[in-house]
Amino acid sequence: MIQSGRMRKRFDVFATAGVSGNFGGERQALSASPAITLWGEFMPALEDTKETEFAGQQQEIKVTVICLRYWGGLTSRHVLSLRPTGRKFAIDAIASVDERNFEMMVRCKEIA
Repeated sequence: MIQSGRMRKRFDVFATAGVSGNFGGERQALSASPAITLWGEFMPALEDTKETEFAGQQQEIKVTVICLRYWGGLTSRHVLSLRPTGRKFAIDAIASVDERNFEMMVRCKEIA
């Protein structure tokens, strides 16, 4: 069922790749251009996935649930970027709502 006007935020989906750093270590780098742009919306916190803040190593990580239009190519190796603010979210888990491949619930951590 299409709910007109419900998904009002645009998310760019970037692929990540391992890049060797200056000191021999590997770090994650985003692709230069987005793989796809999807419409989505921030979802209210559910009982088992409440919006939580974890304090560790002097930084706070906020867990967020985002509902997106379905795209079969989305994996945990992608990063979502909210337009136009540029907030970035690393994907933890992806679930298809009602298994109908119409929309997805994506649990993310804000990284920037």
